[in-house]
Amino acid sequence: MRRGVAARLAFAVVVIVTLLLATGCGNGGTLNVAGKPVITSVAFPAQIVADGTNNAGMMGFSDSDGDVALVEFTSGGVPTGNFNPGVAGQTTGSIDFVYHASSNGFYSIQVTLRDNKGNSSAPYTFSFTATVPPPTIAYRVTAGQLYSEFEANEVAGDLKYKGKLIAVAGYVESIDSSFGISVVLVGSPGDWSGVRCYFDSEEQSVANLRKGDYVTIVGKCSGMLMFNVGLDHCRVE
Repeated sequence: MRRGVAARLAFAVVVIVTLLLATGCGNGGTLNVAGKPVITSVAFPAQIVADGTNNAGMMGFSDSDGDVALVEFTSGGVPTGNFNPGVAGQTTGSIDFVYHASSNGFYSIQVTLRDNKGNSSAPYTFSFTATVPPPTIAYRVTAGQLYSEFEANEVAGDLKYKGKLIAVAGYVESIDSSFGISVVLVGSPGDWSGVRCYFDSEEQSVANLRKGDYVTIVGKCSGMLMFNVGLDHCRVE
């Protein structure tokens, strides 16, 4: 190879390496440039419960000046929180943080570090999915048992069941759409009083039921209603 060609190739390599050092690499960069802080990694669960509970995360960082003073979070460009990480004097290390969600969905979060001079890191994006846990069923009873308890003492029945999510097993006595979709469950075929279960919509699960079927329906107890105990917002289990 001629000396001139080799010299040009060597110069090109130096330029490429210099550009890589200046821009950093990875999601947010891994190299500290001109005193700016850099987020080198973020560890956070991919799946969390959407109940407002804080979930622990950790980010790695580097900063040649050791003056990182603020961690900032944004979502869709909207600030969602910030805090002082307490790492003054550290040029490398890790920062613990917490994050939470209160509703279902996929979340993409950008985190940025700022130092005392006003320098900021490139934003580092991490993401997770949050899901609302299903409500807890307080009691599992038969339609005959539930009706008998309310018939014996309605006040005691209200104190025990009213407002709670319960699962009721019984025989389908009727399926009605006169005043909303409802299904009456009874303790034994032929009984005329039991538990009337109201559905919010014409679910296919209700359309598949037939009189005499033995099923379990989950709903919120609303207490004694005329000749039946009522359940609202129901679903067939």
